[in-house]
Amino acid sequence: MNKSKSAHKSEPSVVLVYGVASFFGARVAEVLCDLGEHVIGIDFPGNHSPLRREGFEYIEVDLLQEDLPASLDDTSISAIIDVEHSSAHIGHDERSLQKLLMESFALKKLLDLSVKQKARFIYSSSTDIYRGLASHETLEHYFDGPELTAYFSFLEGKRYGEALCREYATKFGLDVRIARLGQVYGVGMDLHTSSVLTRAVRMALEGKDLVFDEEGSREYNLIYVDDAAFGLSKYLYSDDPKVVQGILYFVNPERVSAISIAYVLKQYIKRTAKVEFIPEHKSFSMPESENVDVSRTEKILHWAPKIELTEGLERVMTYYKKGEDGVEKLITQEIQDEKKVEKADMVIEQKVSRPNKEEKTEPVKGWLTNKKEHVQEKQKQFPKVSLPKFANFSFLKNVTILPVRKRYVWLTVTFAMFFLTTPLFLTIGFSARGVQKLVNSDFSGSENLFVQAQTVWRFYEPVFSIFGKSEWFNSSEEVFALGSSASRVGKNASLAFSSLSDITSGALQSLGGNVAVTTHSAESVLGAIKIAGLHINQAALEYSLLEKHAQSVQNISLPMSLSPSIEQTLNALWLTRPLIEGSAQSEELLSYFLGVNTPRRFVVLLQNNNELRPTGGFIGSYVVFSVENGNISEVKVDDIYNPDGLLDQKNTLVAPEDMTTFLGPTVVPLRDSNWWTSFPVSMDAFVPQYEVATGETIDGVFALNVSVIQDLLSYTGGVEIASFNEIITAENLSERAQYHAEVGFEPGDSGKRDFLGALFESMLFSLSQKPESSQQALAVVLGKGVVSRNVMAYAQDPETQKILTQMGISGELLYSAGDYLKIVDSNVGNNKANYWINRTSDYGVSVDRDGNLSGSLTVTWDHTGENNTWPNGTYKNYVRIYLPLGVSHVSVSPPLSNQTQYEESGRVVVAGLVEIPVNTTQSIKADYALPPTLSFANIDTYELVWENQPGLIHEAYSFKLNLPLFLSTSSDTKRVGQLTMPQHIKMRISGVEVIR
Repeated sequence: MNKSKSAHKSEPSVVLVYGVASFFGARVAEVLCDLGEHVIGIDFPGNHSPLRREGFEYIEVDLLQEDLPASLDDTSISAIIDVEHSSAHIGHDERSLQKLLMESFALKKLLDLSVKQKARFIYSSSTDIYRGLASHETLEHYFDGPELTAYFSFLEGKRYGEALCREYATKFGLDVRIARLGQVYGVGMDLHTSSVLTRAVRMALEGKDLVFDEEGSREYNLIYVDDAAFGLSKYLYSDDPKVVQGILYFVNPERVSAISIAYVLKQYIKRTAKVEFIPEHKSFSMPESENVDVSRTEKILHWAPKIELTEGLERVMTYYKKGEDGVEKLITQEIQDEKKVEKADMVIEQKVSRPNKEEKTEPVKGWLTNKKEHVQEKQKQFPKVSLPKFANFSFLKNVTILPVRKRYVWLTVTFAMFFLTTPLFLTIGFSARGVQKLVNSDFSGSENLFVQAQTVWRFYEPVFSIFGKSEWFNSSEEVFALGSSASRVGKNASLAFSSLSDITSGALQSLGGNVAVTTHSAESVLGAIKIAGLHINQAALEYSLLEKHAQSVQNISLPMSLSPSIEQTLNALWLTRPLIEGSAQSEELLSYFLGVNTPRRFVVLLQNNNELRPTGGFIGSYVVFSVENGNISEVKVDDIYNPDGLLDQKNTLVAPEDMTTFLGPTVVPLRDSNWWTSFPVSMDAFVPQYEVATGETIDGVFALNVSVIQDLLSYTGGVEIASFNEIITAENLSERAQYHAEVGFEPGDSGKRDFLGALFESMLFSLSQKPESSQQALAVVLGKGVVSRNVMAYAQDPETQKILTQMGISGELLYSAGDYLKIVDSNVGNNKANYWINRTSDYGVSVDRDGNLSGSLTVTWDHTGENNTWPNGTYKNYVRIYLPLGVSHVSVSPPLSNQTQYEESGRVVVAGLVEIPVNTTQSIKADYALPPTLSFANIDTYELVWENQPGLIHEAYSFKLNLPLFLSTSSDTKRVGQLTMPQHIKMRISGVEVIR
């Protein structure tokens, strides 16, 4: 039945569609009518004709009790399509009996008609056909749970239906084609079904909170009704030999979770409405539909779904919201329809014959029964073996010893050990590979591996049950769920970045000097931002699950080797939470920095962390550029001394006292404007001064430490600078930059500008040649920079700056409800001595008998330089130690030069000068009493936020909470590591009632 041929016939072909009254059946019939076919629609009595158009006729018949009309025998039917019960969830009462009977009696009558007519037959099945858990004990809950009975009955019916189709195809040579569909949804769908999707749509239409009775991570196969109907029509007309007696899948390749559905629907409900995931039932370990392969369908039929979940649900919501009372009327009508079918079910149940309880049936003896009896008979004839002398012992008196050879025993033991340990090694292997793929940003592969690890791990569930450790086993699965959730967060974040790929790719290519790059309009940029925002919001929803799993993992007893990894994960979650919580305003932020509808100009400060300053490093060079609708132009790299020279006569910003004391200037030069630890405070000084010096108006500032450029070079590889005849790598960047920029350098010289400018231009050219891989590298490097505080942003617009602060990108001091610590170095020696400095910090907290806390901090600087040859030399360090407000009795030993104590940004600051000559080590120790509000007499939790200093790449740190014997905690009181990012330490303390 090739449509291209049938279209030239004088009369159209006749296609019979069974189940036409359903919204999917009606759409299939409508598509076929549009293609010029004559459609005969059949459905259960009591339904209304779904179509009123030429070329369509409707017949009501109950195939459970009646035969097909005889008139159909005289009609030349070319094809039959069975779409009855194409969804697993058909109503509140979950009419399982009707489903099973339909897939048996009714299907047989349709297949018989197909044989008579020699018609093609398409049977609609399900992608979930492999699922189902039959009971081992009782028919009462045959599918291991009453809430799943209807669902699995549907699948059992579909399995039987496919088997019956196969038999007809084999016996009669019938052209049968199986179409395995995902859950079909779309305009006209039944809002009273029990599927996750339809229940969510109904709640959204009614303006209720979106409440899901699951944890949200389970994924579903979906297909929009138009895609499914068009796919079946192509299946019907295809003459490819592969489709005859074939099985094809019609489903969107991307499976969606309840979280995805909630995320899309959230835009149609009130902002105050909540999204909650409250599992009400036992979590069933259902086999996943791993064999769903849409690629065959795409290859054979040249068909692919066009409508994604976002567009599909938009159509559904628009359709049902057309009238104020339209939904209520529709719902009322569906309830009346359900009651009609309930009566039909009662009739069906009464007519089903039941076996007589008094009748007794003899068991049928087959080959299996005979074989079992034969084995039992042989066992009776087994020779008896007398016991050896030690059989007189009481515990062996009743033992029957069989003559089993030792080698069989060893084989059995070996096999048992192999059987028991193989799943463990597989679990470890899958998990390790999952972690590796997660690190390498292969999020889909990572998620699949964690799912496989969890599946294999469940092999040990009976073993743990025997030893009474079921609860621990259930908790241990949170480890795999944690990995899967992390993969999904990464996948959505990656999709968000990919949504902007056209914009960022064009920007990179334009930076590389490609004048042929297509410019973007405001509309196209806004569209990309909107899509990115959707993915970001979905990542935020997944993030809530990630935090939940991480907390669950923390609460179980895991091997000590895993504890540091769990602590790092929890710390990373704490650190990235502001980014996630601020994601709701990501569209406004992206619009501002991409210059949508308003051209903007930004400055990028390149900070050399070989000369440490509070926000990272000395401002030696900068980049300035303009952006409009994502298109970058007017890029310039310059030496900071040039605008500083223009500012000399106009500078009126008075320098703070400590800057004048240790650096000398009485006004704040641009190169020293990052003197303040809070980045926004520093930029409040920089921006007005820069605008006065250059006459330009800028909208914001980004700060990058040289370490960020090194990280980027580690991804892109070496960059050749032809004008300097050098290849710059991550390893030699610092040394070569100092050589070209500092040796013989005088203020106003172009050396630094030329070298960094050439390096910058070469890097841009390199990135522009491979925009796709470059985008991924930029995302990873900038993400790492934000977390480690080596990338910071500032906006002139107050609202945008507020968003940056909320997301933790602004470089302000972090909030802490408890203890706080930050050590800030400032190199005031006019050299690059930090290249040779190693700093370590050790912090201990002690508790007295009244629960009061005291802190003891030791900071050590080790100068590994061997001589004073410039740029090396004595490290003159103006150190500032930030402590929580309310500390008292602060003492520093040995005292700092010009030591002072003051308050800044809601913290107590202890500051002064310490000098470390080359090849020496200097330490200071600060002791102080922590605020009374942190005493265990008042609270039972210790919490510390320890911030790293931007630009300081390697700093070893250690922490110890020294508890008296009457206090304890389940957490590790010792922490050791590298302070590459802020650390959040939180412990719950037991025994505080003794103090109180």
